[in-house]
Amino acid sequence: MGLPVRVEGRLEGRGGFRRPTGASQVVPVQVDDEERDRLTKSLQENVDSFEEACAGE
Repeated sequence: MGLPVRVEGRLEGRGGFRRPTGASQVVPVQVDDEERDRLTKSLQENVDSFEEACAGE
């Protein structure tokens, strides 16, 4: 955790969540410390939703 990435592909909506399909070209993205902290805080606040979305398949 802690490394933002850019992913090419499509988003598919299912069950209230959007999931990437056909994901390719995963590339790390450089962000400044302030943006990294904001992204990390957002993920930590929504970790239950994130885990549910990842466990679906």
